Amino acid sequence: DRVIDLEIIDSGMNPVVLMPQTMFMGQSYSERFDEGYRKAVTIAGFPAYETWDGNWQRAEVVVLVAKRFIVQATAQGVDNADAARALVTAVNLSSLATVK
Repeated sequence: DRVIDLEIIDSGMNPVVLMPQTMFMGQSYSERFDEGYRKAVTIAGFPAYETWDGNWQRAEVVVLVAKRFIVQATAQGVDNADAARALVTAVNLSSLATVK
């Protein structure tokens, strides 16, 4: 069974909320492990990271929008990160960035 979740979190620009997410968004961040990876990416011009774990068939894509909103898609029972990435890119991130 395939399950995909989407969360949009307003951090209120609280660094305590943002820190766990932003530590993986450095431009050169990349990590490989036996059955997967975690790497920094850019999605629609926003910093992001993507994780794939083949052992658990789990993918996660997290985008930081306007240094405030965390958009996170998690997919279970998938063969790669494509479904999670597609769900995040379906969100109008540019419009979200304009929310006051």
